[in-house]
Amino acid sequence: MHETNERQSSQSIPAKIGLAFAGLGILMLVIGFFLYRHTSDWLDRSETCEGTVIELKAESSQAGGSSATLYRPIFEFQTADGKNIRLESSVKSSSPGVEVGETVAICYDPLRPERGCRDSFVSIWLGVVIMVCIGVVFLVLGSAVALAFHVSHFNNARSKLS
Repeated sequence: MHETNERQSSQSIPAKIGLAFAGLGILMLVIGFFLYRHTSDWLDRSETCEGTVIELKAESSQAGGSSATLYRPIFEFQTADGKNIRLESSVKSSSPGVEVGETVAICYDPLRPERGCRDSFVSIWLGVVIMVCIGVVFLVLGSAVALAFHVSHFNNARSKLS
């Protein structure tokens, strides 16, 4: 009897891991939803203006034993009330996608213009997309593992009864 309980307990580990992954996936989807709501609310109260790329700040990055130079654009723009703002992008990449002197659209909160960003999909929505995609992957894979274990366990139990 003790051996049977031990075997059942060790066999249920994949199901528990699957459920844990599915639970983590649900948590990430909930966080993604709140990020979406926060971003949507921010966009509703934000204003858009033109800004100018004044610098491409080069930063070294070490990953996997190799180094690369990443560029972070720095923008300057003027708010509707005439304040000049210098804004460092939160997005950096190996190819900046903009050039110094280029004019780009900027979104900013009139109450906190220093927390603005470039009006682009990546700058605005990347965090939401990443969170939701990872959440979906965890939920699907975790559910599949848990379901596969339970189906296998059910079939084994049914075959023993026959």
